[in-house]
Amino acid sequence: MTAMRRILALAALAMLAAPAARAWERSGSLTTPNGTWTGSRSASCADGSCSRSGSLSNPQGQSWTRQGQVTRQAPGQWSGSRSATGPNGQGYARSWTRSR
Repeated sequence: MTAMRRILALAALAMLAAPAARAWERSGSLTTPNGTWTGSRSASCADGSCSRSGSLSNPQGQSWTRQGQVTRQAPGQWSGSRSATGPNGQGYARSWTRSR
């Protein structure tokens, strides 16, 4: 498993371990033989809308960011968006709607 995959797996586990709350923040670092990676995550919910964001930086100073939001429009109807940006400014943005 590559170092990047290990870091992403650790970030996913940390997110699962977050306590149930209306808002939380986590940050940390991981030192490898190639240098130190740093990252942070946060999430909050209020009035039927939840948002989250995160960032990751490698030892060379390159950064990745992610953001997302989900909003309850009506019972059984949701909309959301997500975006990510890489170290070269390249990224994506998506929006969606769902209903039961």
